[in-house]
Amino acid sequence: MLKAEKIPGFREECVLAKGLSLEPLAGPGDPTIIYIQPCTSIEGRINCEFQFGVQGQGTMEKLFDFAKLARILNTYADKFTESRVSTNLGVARVQWHGKTILVSRNGRIVIRESTSEVDAKETIEFLAKLLAASIICPECGDLVLNCSTAICGECGNQQVSLSGMSVDTSLKQAIQGTRSLVTVLNELRDSVEKGSVLGEGLDSFESLSAQCYRSSQIALDLIVQSKSRDGLAAGVLILRCAWDLSLILGILDQARRQAQRRLPSSQPESLNQLLSLWLIILKGAIDGIMDSRSRENASSRWILFRNASRAFAEEAKGNSELQTIVNSLAER
Repeated sequence: MLKAEKIPGFREECVLAKGLSLEPLAGPGDPTIIYIQPCTSIEGRINCEFQFGVQGQGTMEKLFDFAKLARILNTYADKFTESRVSTNLGVARVQWHGKTILVSRNGRIVIRESTSEVDAKETIEFLAKLLAASIICPECGDLVLNCSTAICGECGNQQVSLSGMSVDTSLKQAIQGTRSLVTVLNELRDSVEKGSVLGEGLDSFESLSAQCYRSSQIALDLIVQSKSRDGLAAGVLILRCAWDLSLILGILDQARRQAQRRLPSSQPESLNQLLSLWLIILKGAIDGIMDSRSRENASSRWILFRNASRAFAEEAKGNSELQTIVNSLAER
């Protein structure tokens, strides 16, 4: 996953800074390949197996969070001929560019029917970037997805921006699109909180959900196409924000449905405060890709977010509908 290089804003031991490596193995030949042999089903093709690890840390019993890995593969499903994931077994199976790829929870990768060893290693590079957000960082024990925004409280504590990176048109568009979603959802939050009908000009919940999903697809495109470590980090950060916005939209939709059924609102003030703070932080995180002050402000507010989450969880005790939101927050 990209060669090791310093990246601003992250501790050197974070996976975003260190990257993945193909772990050295005992034996002759290429020490990073567990095996490579001719494919028995298609002449001229090869099968091979690799082992991912974290540079300087080696192999890990649980490298990937499979719930997040499954979500990544589902979001990127239109790029694959087929993809299946068993979160219980910790195994994913993907058909991509004529190859069958098996990914295990511990980072073991099997590639079947590859055209060559070069093709296999290019596939490994693709997978290392695509699945980066689902890696469990050994430095903080949290997801790399959360390291990107500094919510983990460890890896992004330097609180500086990625402003030194090269910003191309696709990244600018991704930033603008995600920022626009933050603005619209903030207007929607305000509307739902007041109990009013959706304001004129606001998109439907279905349309906004589609926009959140599209933002996550764009983020994965940026991750896969990244040529530098900070570019990858920016893509992972946008993915985190897109998934958070999707969760916020679901919470607001729940409140809207309660209002339509003319039920008394069960949305406590602590949840309204949490959503408001959350959207402010997400906007700062997005702006912080190119602005150091915005990133610093957003990073420093995550502790407020955690405190607000705990306050809401306490108030939600005994309310089954609110408890689903608490569970979603815990799993994010």
